[in-house]
Amino acid sequence: MPPWSIHNKWCIRLRCSADVCREANYIVDSALAHDLGRRRIIDSDVMVKNVFHGVSHDFLRKFSDVEKAFERKIELIMINYRLRVDECLRKAFYLHHALDVLLNTLIPINNVFGGFRRVEELVNSALKYLDLIYWTISASASEPKDGFILNYDKIKREIRETLLLYKDELVSGVDEHAWIKRIEKRIRRKISNACKLTVLVKPSSKYLEAAKRQWYKPGIPSDLAERCAIGQWINWVLGMYRRKLVDKLMVCSGLYHYTLLNPWNEDNPLFILKNARRVLSELLIDLWSGIDFDIAVNYALRRYPFNKYPYPEEIMKKLKKLLSKLFSTA
Repeated sequence: MPPWSIHNKWCIRLRCSADVCREANYIVDSALAHDLGRRRIIDSDVMVKNVFHGVSHDFLRKFSDVEKAFERKIELIMINYRLRVDECLRKAFYLHHALDVLLNTLIPINNVFGGFRRVEELVNSALKYLDLIYWTISASASEPKDGFILNYDKIKREIRETLLLYKDELVSGVDEHAWIKRIEKRIRRKISNACKLTVLVKPSSKYLEAAKRQWYKPGIPSDLAERCAIGQWINWVLGMYRRKLVDKLMVCSGLYHYTLLNPWNEDNPLFILKNARRVLSELLIDLWSGIDFDIAVNYALRRYPFNKYPYPEEIMKKLKKLLSKLFSTA
């Protein structure tokens, strides 16, 4: 993610003190979870319940894990209190996320794709990601959480005004420009590696043991339990291989990064990505089962989200070409 020096510079433009800016950086990146807000944290009550119902924990391990759960709860209470009483800290918290999305995702991807979206559009897309954070915290974060969501609309408006006031700095500031170029190289390297379509899956013996524990129950013959456990383990390995292959297809074709740019101005591009992954995963299953290539591909691309959102023709052509390469010998 962008260095804290960049975050501090933009935070001060919101008329927040340097101490508040540093505290916001710590809360987002180093407190309960990295990218706190974009990444959910497990409710400590759920952690305690899982520990006491777990069969593989000895007493000392249980005691240690419960202690960690209560420490997380105390830290959440303190962070929530600080956000509740300090509006500038709430501004800095959400600004940190907006800058992460802009400088680490939207602006570099836009440059890689030829810069077809204006900075103003990218700022508005970043604010939609802030809405997702706000809705996620409101709906599913553990209590207390009122400090995270207090006066959100006002904070979002001020962040938008600040980002647009200094929009040229977002792309041409010395530190910002250097960071964006670094991320562009990383994205191009990721696309290049994905296009090799090399997928490695390391079968986990731990998962096989967990499957055996699930099937070895009174009344189930041991040989049947063994076959069921191995079958479940094989399905897990194949599912992992399919998920990794779908990710590579989406990155190599440009489907993944183009969706993140959100050119359709949808509220939740991550929902579009989720459904695109599901369609491609089911397409691979159809192709592996022997369904005609053209029939399977055409059917998949007539489903949501491809039937609703107009992806560039070159992306669709590249996706079909990659699939054809994978199944040319089938």
